[in-house]
Order: sequence, then C-alpha cells, then structure tokens
Amino acid sequence: MAALEREPGFHNVLGLERAWSEDRLLMDFLDPDSPIHHLKRLSTAIYAELAAPLLTLSNGSLLDAGCGIGRFTTTAAATWRRVTAFDACRSSLNACAWHLGAAPNVRLRWADSSVLEETPRPSFDGLISTEFIGYLGDPARALDLMLRTAKPGAMVFISVEARPGGLTHVTDLTPAQVEQAAAGEPLLVPEDRYVNYFSLAGFRDLIDLSGLREARIEASHFFRRRPILARVGRRPARRRGLFRRRIGRGARVPIQP
Repeated sequence: MAALEREPGFHNVLGLERAWSEDRLLMDFLDPDSPIHHLKRLSTAIYAELAAPLLTLSNGSLLDAGCGIGRFTTTAAATWRRVTAFDACRSSLNACAWHLGAAPNVRLRWADSSVLEETPRPSFDGLISTEFIGYLGDPARALDLMLRTAKPGAMVFISVEARPGGLTHVTDLTPAQVEQAAAGEPLLVPEDRYVNYFSLAGFRDLIDLSGLREARIEASHFFRRRPILARVGRRPARRRGLFRRRIGRGARVPIQP
C-alpha cells in the first residue's frame, strides 16, 4: 500500500497484470490473432505517421519510456543504433522481449519511472513516450525527468489521454468517477487504473512548462483511445510506416532490473 501512496500509477500495473492473467491474447495486440490487433494496428499507424521523423532516424540512442509490449520498441530497434526501453509491468515487458527476438542494440529494463532519476544525463538523442506520463501521479515531474536525459536538440514524441474524449469509451465507471475525471481530477479505480486526462489547454501548459521548443500539438485519433500528441520535429522523415518487425526468432533480449 505504501508503494501505491508513493506512486498511484502502480494501480495501473496491478490492473495490467490481472488483465494479462485473464486474457493474454487480448493484451498482446501485436499478435495478429489478438481480437484488437487490427484496431491497434490502425492506431499505431496513426501514431507512426506523426512520429515518423523520430522513428526513422538511424543514428544515436533512443529512450522508449513505458514501452509496454513494444509497439514502437520493435520499429526503433530496426533503425536506431541503441534503444533503451523500460516498463513497470513485467508481463508487458515479457511480450516486448518476445516480439523483439534477438536485438543486441536494445536494452530492456523492468522498472518504473524512478529509473529516470538514475539515468545518466544527457543520454538520448530521441525520446518516445506513448500513453505513459498521464498514468503517473505527477506527469509534469515524469516529463521533466525524461527531458533531463535528452541531449540538446533531441527529438521528443509524447502522447496522453484527452479530456473529455478519452472517457467516452470507458463503460465500467460510476457516474461520480466520470464527473470527477471530466472535471480534471485524476481517475482512480483502486488496484486497476489511475489516469490523468488532459484538456488541450492543460497539455499545452504542460509542454510549455517543460521547456520543449518547436513543439507541435495535435489530436491524433478518435476511437478506442483519444490521446493528444506533442512532438518536437527538426528533421524531415526519410520513410514512413510502422507495424511489427520481428528481429530474429531464436534468442530474446534479456530483461534487466
């Protein structure tokens, strides 16, 4: 309980692990047999269109914060020289390692956002964080910690859940919970989820306070998930497209603590 008080984002980890135990195929949407594979494939393609200038770089090091099952880790591993990815949900990270296969340029860490405090600075030429900081107790601090690891001129791609759109697909909340989240308070379902939903103005304030320059904020998609995106783009995309690319099929990337 002390961990949940320190970081309410751990409610999400408990909920995710339970969901993995109940339906692994649903959770692993990179698997073509997953019932939500095609839906997630489409949303991933929309993300990839916006993040193409970052995902298609071929030099330097990339941080994938809150990588989940590796929807972008797998693509980055095929282009970036070095990729570091972490997630607090071990089941999601195990799936990420499976999809990566043998990828010697990838370092996977089983860790929460506190790992950013011990990460050497500056370390990364690019940062990607999809649907991550909004699921933590202090999104502004998490973003600050991420940006401290970025080298000058690094490219950054961030997504969060929008308010009120992100609430429209949720069907298991009480009216009081919906009203609370719609009013701007974090949504808390004990031992299941914790979400900060952002209005466009609120997200813009977060980005402005972070010190990011040349930021572009866009709404991306309006089904199942409704994140608002921020990205810093300084170079033209060389090629587009995403989806899964399996790198090797024998060995797997080891997961480090």
